[in-house]
Amino acid sequence: ANHFFVELIGLLQNWFIFLRRNMSAKEEKTSAPVATKESEVTSSFALPKIELKSTIKTAVSKTNEVLSIMEVQKDMTSSMVGSRIRPLAFQAKQVAQKAVIIYESRQHYAPQIIAGSAATIGLLVSVRRGKVPGALMGTVGGVGAYAAVYGQPPKF
Repeated sequence: ANHFFVELIGLLQNWFIFLRRNMSAKEEKTSAPVATKESEVTSSFALPKIELKSTIKTAVSKTNEVLSIMEVQKDMTSSMVGSRIRPLAFQAKQVAQKAVIIYESRQHYAPQIIAGSAATIGLLVSVRRGKVPGALMGTVGGVGAYAAVYGQPPKF
């Protein structure tokens, strides 16, 4: 890809150098005395020998080469990413299904969940703040765990 741009820049530089020389040659010819022969007049205004069609063909072919290389790289990258993501997505789906099954069976272990939550929260708060705030926050944690396991109580 870099080689293409180097060649393209070289071609453009050569073209601009040619145009600059051609313009300066035309200015010199106009200030020179008028030629008497027709062949001198036509030769002074002759177009450059640079093949415009071949230059355009070269630029188009180099551009197509760069685009094909970029397309191949994009395809390789997307196939690599896809081959890595598919197994990860399959494993994530299996883990999510197991988590749903465990979550659905939470009511079978309700006393352990509620007591563990209340004890953990109560102990952490009591170490930091004291016995009374620990007991109070343990109770709040137990109520929150009860609501998470059984849901909200029915309204009467």
